[in-house]
This record gives sequence, C-alpha cells and structure tokens, in this order.
Amino acid sequence: MKTAFYVFVGGGLGSVTRYVIGRASVKFIPLNFPIGTLIANILASLLLGYIMSKLAISEGFVKPLIAVGFCGGFSTFSTFSYDTARLFSEGRSGDAFLNIGVNTLLCLVAIYAGMQLGK
Repeated sequence: MKTAFYVFVGGGLGSVTRYVIGRASVKFIPLNFPIGTLIANILASLLLGYIMSKLAISEGFVKPLIAVGFCGGFSTFSTFSYDTARLFSEGRSGDAFLNIGVNTLLCLVAIYAGMQLGK
C-alpha cells in the first residue's frame, strides 16, 4: 500500500509540474507548436533514464515516487497524441509529422543521456 501512495504523490507532483511548464511555455515561447508537451516529455525521459539507470537494483520508494509516479504524471503521451491529432485536423500535416519526429527522437536521446548520467 505504501508503494501506491508514493505513485499517487509522485503522479500529482508530475502533473502539476507538467501544467506549469505548459503554461510557462505558452507565455515565454510564443510558438504555434506544442512546445510545452515536448519540453515535459524530454525532461521526463531524461529523468526516467537517469533514475532507472542509477537505481537499477534498488527497490525503495524512489522508483515508485519518481520513475512511476512523477515521470508518469509529468510526461504526457495522451497530450502528445492529442496535439498531433489537432495539428492533422487543422491541415498542418507537416507540423504534425514534425511533432512526431521531434518528440520521438529527442525523448530517445534524453532517455539515453539520462541512462549515461546515471552510470
């Protein structure tokens, strides 16, 4: 039961962090592109790669709190999917494919970088 509590707390903190980054990105990076989702996904991937590499053997509270909860609440595949579908529906196929490519590539790079940092 403790593990579920850690996931719950981490997920809430991750979701709030994603919301703040999304709002700040609209204010400070005025692009007609879902940059907030991209930033959240890259940072969550970097952190997840680091945590999973650093704590590969550990099973304490850190994995449920940060890797499952925080990173799960912070990264946002559903928002990424919605943003992409919205771009397609607006006739912005180029931006939609750019969103898919950039999210996929940069998140994979971030996971790898996090894993290297965690070694």
